[in-house]
Amino acid sequence: MSVELASLGFTVSVVSRSTTTPPSSPTSGQRYIIPTGATGIWASKTNQVAHFVAGWNYYQPVIGAYTFVRDEDANVQWDGVAWSTLTSEARRPAYIADEAISALRVVRASDVGHVVYARHPEAESKYPVGITVNAAASSGLVNVATAGELSDSSWSWTANAAVYLGASGVLTQTPTTGYIVKVATALSATTIAIRINPPIIVAA
Repeated sequence: MSVELASLGFTVSVVSRSTTTPPSSPTSGQRYIIPTGATGIWASKTNQVAHFVAGWNYYQPVIGAYTFVRDEDANVQWDGVAWSTLTSEARRPAYIADEAISALRVVRASDVGHVVYARHPEAESKYPVGITVNAAASSGLVNVATAGELSDSSWSWTANAAVYLGASGVLTQTPTTGYIVKVATALSATTIAIRINPPIIVAA
């Protein structure tokens, strides 16, 4: 996903929002929310999103922007003053669909901050943001579950097993070749716990 989306409304995830010292050897692509009391080159950039790609880049969040904080296993949202932890009820924000989208599909951010299907061949660089709760026509509003539990009576998952991104945003428990993107864990035949993971390279 384009890093500029941190300024448009959301970014996929950050490593932490409590790290005050810039990492000495960051991995390319890592993001952090800079906390109060940060030192060094982060000292004057409180609450900005720091993104490392051949150097640190910084993005000021807009009101309503949200992200997943990995070391807290929590979603947070910027209210214009602080990053606040979202409750489970608040983890289904609405977005404009840039194409007709079915319910219970994995989506990613489009280049203008809306959402489109997450497609496996491109997901290595354009990460998913969540799973749609409802269907929407192009330009319509679609709610996206970004964390927490999601249930549907039509599902028949194998419990305690991973759920992956398949073709055109379809959920599957059959891993793909090349790389896999785990998006949830099945808690039962009809319920999953959503947690979007970075792509993992696997043997073909």
